[in-house]
Formats: sequence, structure tokens, C-alpha cells
Amino acid sequence: MLASMFGGKKKEAPQAPKPDAAATLTNLTEQCERVEKRQKVLDNQVTSLKNDAIAKKKAGDTRGALLKMKQMKMKEKEAAKLDGQLIMLEEQKMMIEST
Repeated sequence: MLASMFGGKKKEAPQAPKPDAAATLTNLTEQCERVEKRQKVLDNQVTSLKNDAIAKKKAGDTRGALLKMKQMKMKEKEAAKLDGQLIMLEEQKMMIEST
């Protein structure tokens, strides 16, 4: 105990094994698939919300239509974030494949 306090030998931390490139590529591919799946769900939700907003506007419920439009905008922003995430994952895959 005193040796460690006064500059005794330091134990080396065990190094983590290097990740396998093939395993990393499969992991990135799976992540891309999940993001694409989430994008499809969001696209369907946006379409549904848009149709609901139009129906509410025709029925005279302006406030309800506005609420649906705001929800639609939120879903579109989330879809835009997913687009960026998908691009980043694809770039990572290309970098790993090139090495």
C-alpha cells in the first residue's frame, strides 16, 4: 500500500482486445437497417398526420388541424436527424472497408 502511495510499481491496465473489422461492419449494417426501419415508420406517421390534419380542416376543426401539423413537423425533424445518422453510419462503414 505504501509503495503505491510513494511511486512504487504501477500495474498496467489490461488492454481491451482490438475489435474485429468484420464484426464492426456487421454491427454498423444492423444499425443502418434499424435506422432505415425507423425512417419508414416515421414516414408513415407523417403521412397519417397530414391526412388527419386535412380531414380536421375540412371538418372545421382548425385547432385540431394545427395540432396535427405541429406533430407532423416534429416527426419530420426526427426523420431529418435520422438521415444524418444514416449518412454518418455509411461513412463509418466506408472508412472501415477502405482500411
